[in-house]
Parts: sequence; structure tokens; C-alpha cells
Amino acid sequence: MNEEKKQRQQEQMALARRQMERRAEIFKEYPELKKFVQRKELCLRFLILFGAMLFAGRAIIVRGITGGSVGAMIFGFLMGYGLYFIFLLACMSHQFKISAMAGVLCICNFALNYITSLQKLSQYGNPVEIFQEVMRVQPVVAILDLMPVIFFAFVLAFIIWLLAVPKNRRFAMQYEELLKAQR
Repeated sequence: MNEEKKQRQQEQMALARRQMERRAEIFKEYPELKKFVQRKELCLRFLILFGAMLFAGRAIIVRGITGGSVGAMIFGFLMGYGLYFIFLLACMSHQFKISAMAGVLCICNFALNYITSLQKLSQYGNPVEIFQEVMRVQPVVAILDLMPVIFFAFVLAFIIWLLAVPKNRRFAMQYEELLKAQR
């Protein structure tokens, strides 16, 4: 059993090495493509870490305000950030269509959540006036509500950068084709 496991690990390491060599060859031939892939990976890492810190901080603050349990805090974090995390991980794929679809789904999920929230809030009056009043009385709560919007703005900017800029879209598709061709 251990021998099989070691052999599988060695095969996986060899595959990873071949993939890294393949990437290095592609990047030697196409230095602009290398810059694009590095920027994309850097942006996604930033979004993943920023989102995790944002939603974790929000869960901790909410727990402190409400006095909820640690389990509820963890559940709140997973429910708030889990789907975005999955979408952002999918955006790391070298397959352009998967990256694009994951980004669009992330934006749709956020928009759906906040449109629903604004519709419910509008039953009690103008949402802007309500937010101003909450900001005056409980600024921490108002800031907690703005934090996901800030995260969404970053995700939206990234998706626009990836999909709307023709050069970036071309690089993403070119990278996918080059990886497929070297298999």
C-alpha cells in the first residue's frame, strides 16, 4: 500500500514538473503572455486573500456584536465567502471559458443577493436614507454592510479587466491554446 502511494506521488510530481517545464517553454517564446498570466494570478491571489480577510473580519465583528457562538461565526464566514472562493479558484483555471463563466457567476450571485436585500429594505423606506441613519447611529454596522460591496467592486474590476479588454481576452485564449497544443 505504501509503495503504491509513493509511486502515485512520484507520478504526480513528474506530471507537475512537466507542466512547469511546458509553461517555461511557452513563456520563453511569449514574454507578454508571461506578464499577463503573472498579473492574472497576482490579482486572483489578492482577491482570494482580501475576500477571506474581509469576510473573516466581518464574521468576527458580527460575533463580537451579537455574542454568537464560534460555530455560528465559522458558518457565517463559509456562507458569506465560500461561493466567492470557489468562483475565484475557478477563475485561476487556464481555460478561458471556465474563468469567464466563474467570474460572471460570482458577479451574478452578488447582484442577486444585494438586489434581494435592497428590495426587502425598500419596504421600510428609501434604502439610502436608511443607510445614512444606520451610519449615524451604528457606524460599525453600516461599514459591515459596505465591506462586501467593496469586495464586489474589486471582483467586478478584475472580471472587466479579463473579459472586456481585448488584449487580455486574446492572451487568455492564446495561453489556453498553447497549453492544449503541448499536451
